[in-house]
Amino acid sequence: MRAGRTRVVCRCDLSTVDGEGAETLCAVAQGTIAVQGERNGS
Repeated sequence: MRAGRTRVVCRCDLSTVDGEGAETLCAVAQGTIAVQGERNGS
């Protein structure tokens, strides 16, 4: 994860675990959020 002044970037890894405890990566996701400036007069 990395945070900046105007954007935030995040990542998610999803794993499954079988009956023996072995993990398998099955999905990944990445997203960004734009941060708006403060509103004046509202």
